[in-house]
Amino acid sequence: MFRVLSVCAILIIALASIATASPQVFLSWDASCPTVVQNKNWSGPANYSMYVALKNLTAADKNVGTEVTLAYGPPVADAWRFDDVGCQYASQVLMTIAPNSPACPAMTSTNSLTLGVFVYDSASQTMHLRLENTYDAFTPSPGVTYTLWNLTFNHAISISGHDNNPSTCDNAATPMCIYMPNPADPNTPSWLWTPAGETEPFTFAQASDGMLSWNAGCQPVPTLASTWGRIRAMYR
Repeated sequence: MFRVLSVCAILIIALASIATASPQVFLSWDASCPTVVQNKNWSGPANYSMYVALKNLTAADKNVGTEVTLAYGPPVADAWRFDDVGCQYASQVLMTIAPNSPACPAMTSTNSLTLGVFVYDSASQTMHLRLENTYDAFTPSPGVTYTLWNLTFNHAISISGHDNNPSTCDNAATPMCIYMPNPADPNTPSWLWTPAGETEPFTFAQASDGMLSWNAGCQPVPTLASTWGRIRAMYR
């Protein structure tokens, strides 16, 4: 049995272990940056969008890329199985690094190379999403909030409950929590890459910045037992 902690507790531990002067990340639904929308309810088959953004940057945070780790579940309903062997498939998620809104420009530069990978860990019943963007050196401007990623989930074939139709994906109305594990943990990293090849972990201005609710689903969840070594082996 997995040891159970609340998502809040996980994030508070992360906050205690990372210097708060570092870049501060936050998650939100919709195209509303820098306004945060923390809960989204199922309202029928449609596209549902969220974004990842970064603030509290200075010119000293010059970087050549970012890595973001997100997780959701357990459990993960079929409607949220966007991995390549799931009901939805990864092609049903649009992943972009474009500005979420005019107020939040993209943090990227020339020669951008992006990667987005969904991996479902059946042992922990948790979905992991790894997002990477590498580019030529970029120097942030103080006081600016930057878009890192926009994710649009296509739930056109999702249904609220359960049926026996193989053409639909079940239980979209099931509550769920989407969260960022400890950014400083190399097994679940969320950080900047510096031009010197070092990493600068993200922090949270407040613990709730690292989580989003789906149908008010941020309730206690198991800690992640997987490492990226295990996850990498799963998608190779």
